[in-house]
Amino acid sequence: MNFLITCTPGVESVLKREVERLWGENIRASDRSVECSGPERLL
Repeated sequence: MNFLITCTPGVESVLKREVERLWGENIRASDRSVECSGPERLL
């Protein structure tokens, strides 16, 4: 699982919930990298 999450704490929590939702839909998280530059980018 190579997630690259660099967000502000509030956005990071939202992003983590989205990641968990994607995992729940059987998307291979190991093939994805998630980057966030700030509140304006959630995914």
